[in-house]
Amino acid sequence: SPPHIVKQGSGAKIECSHDDSSLIMMLWYQQRTAGSPLTLIAYGYENLPSYEDDFKREFTLTRNSPVNGALVISRAKQSHSAVYFCAASTHVNYDPAFFGSGTRLTVLENGISVQEPKVELLQPSPNECQNQKSNVRKKTLVCLATGFYPDHVDVSWEVNGVKVSDGVATDSAALRDGDHYKISSRLRVESKLWFTPTTMFKCIVGFY
Repeated sequence: SPPHIVKQGSGAKIECSHDDSSLIMMLWYQQRTAGSPLTLIAYGYENLPSYEDDFKREFTLTRNSPVNGALVISRAKQSHSAVYFCAASTHVNYDPAFFGSGTRLTVLENGISVQEPKVELLQPSPNECQNQKSNVRKKTLVCLATGFYPDHVDVSWEVNGVKVSDGVATDSAALRDGDHYKISSRLRVESKLWFTPTTMFKCIVGFY
């Protein structure tokens, strides 16, 4: 299911579905930070969920059918902010489990409202030095997105309406800046492309 943003104390429901009725076991995992290990929350057949001790008081598994289920949080709190993964299997221990792509849940901090980013595109410095490795002069454009909350953003670049990835370097994660976040991305292009008057550069910041 898509990313969820909820207020503290409100409910949250993360849904999961698949199309193989032989995968009757559904498992749910929590990942608190990017790259960290997955922690098992609970698993179960259609009507027999089993919870890990750290989660059984705050999470509930529901199943409408062997191929549909949900993870329910009755009263969300900050510690519930994480990415949640659903997996399906025929058994809990030894058969392969098939994972979904994960659903991000963000529980808003008290007193901070959702705020869209302000985006600024900075032109290259006229004094930018020559690239010594390729002996080709390069120019670097910088895209700044600031003042947003929560940190649900992605950044991409287009040149003349075509998405590009070569020469792009984006911060690995948004940085906290007071009550909000900021992120930067850089696009490095050949000097002749920058000086071509008809070239159109666009930085796209998605906020979700």
